[in-house]
Amino acid sequence: MPISRSTYHSSLYQAFQEIEQSDYRTQVRFFEERKKKIRLLDEQEYFDLLITYMRALFELGMYSKYLQRVDRVLEISIEQNILFF
Repeated sequence: MPISRSTYHSSLYQAFQEIEQSDYRTQVRFFEERKKKIRLLDEQEYFDLLITYMRALFELGMYSKYLQRVDRVLEISIEQNILFF
């Protein structure tokens, strides 16, 4: 079942979205400090934050962390039949 788009967003999701789009360090810090809570979000919110976190890791040159986690992104993409994001 593909991830559905909801109009409601949790406060955790909204707080992450308030971070400046190019502030990669803050995005990484936010995600890593709240990892357990982020995993409990609904599928769409979790995937949105995970993709943004992964992009931030890549942009910061944190390639080893990126490579450790990229398989999970691919797995979710396949499971949820996500073609474009």
